[in-house]
Amino acid sequence: MRRDLASGETRRFDFGSDIVVEEPLFIPASDRAQEGEGWLVHTALNKRARASELHVFDARRVDDGPVGSWRLPYANPYGFHGCWRSL
Repeated sequence: MRRDLASGETRRFDFGSDIVVEEPLFIPASDRAQEGEGWLVHTALNKRARASELHVFDARRVDDGPVGSWRLPYANPYGFHGCWRSL
């Protein structure tokens, strides 16, 4: 969900009851990004598929749904965290 505190506008996407979303992170599009310009990234548990997923949203258009998704062939425990870095 994204909420504009100035206008009160709320934009959201609902995966339904089979997807449990965990701790979204906001990643700015660049060092000079405008307010809200970037990506929302989160892990999720897909209860029906018994798998962990990663979803990426355009932060300004959350209600359009994910612009990219990825699924593991198994479920990680809740709270599983990772760190990405360049090699």
